[in-house]
Amino acid sequence: MGQVTIELYEYALFINHNDGVTVLFPERNHVLTMTAGGETIPIVRGADMEMMGPGGAPVPASKPTQLAGYGRFVLDLKAAFGPAPIPVMPDLYDPAAPVDATVLNGRLSLKGGRIDGRACSYPGKQSTFTFPNGSFTVTDLVVFEMDIPTGEVAQLRVNGKFVDVADGATIEIRNGDGLGCPPQNFEALDELVELCRLGGYPNATAPTAVRSQIYAQGSTNICADAMITP
Repeated sequence: MGQVTIELYEYALFINHNDGVTVLFPERNHVLTMTAGGETIPIVRGADMEMMGPGGAPVPASKPTQLAGYGRFVLDLKAAFGPAPIPVMPDLYDPAAPVDATVLNGRLSLKGGRIDGRACSYPGKQSTFTFPNGSFTVTDLVVFEMDIPTGEVAQLRVNGKFVDVADGATIEIRNGDGLGCPPQNFEALDELVELCRLGGYPNATAPTAVRSQIYAQGSTNICADAMITP
């Protein structure tokens, strides 16, 4: 059996629902890019993306298997803040609903396969942050893997166009603030507030790093991930 991999870096909200996982990439001074075959290209704002099977065949609706790192490293908004006061808007993860380009750089639909979280890709910034319900780490890296027949070629659909993902290949999707965007303050993680708003927490405030784990790093381009299960 073969395999394709998508590495998802930096600023994103993962919505876990019955048909799969929908990844939202907020705009908020970030730029969405894709790296495949050694080439990095920008993705137009408001992109609608879906991981497809070999030949562009739709993947049946099913939840990806959540590996241990997904729950360990990806911030669960319900665990950190408690129950959401407002339900997540269904249009955010309904594939039939258009992507709001004024809010999102893109939306990615993932079905089946496996999803895992990894420790922050900046080892010196794997800090703990204080939230209303306790202290949690954050990460900027989530990995999705999907099995395909050996030697086959899956496809990533981006706004109706298709990008080949051959057996054994890895595609990197990054929603970063390093391309001329204002650097974010890692100590405060202010940008997490936008992920909370999309996840149903309109009054959430930014967490702060546990004081003993703050490094002399100033502003940085690290971006946090979070997840919510409606």
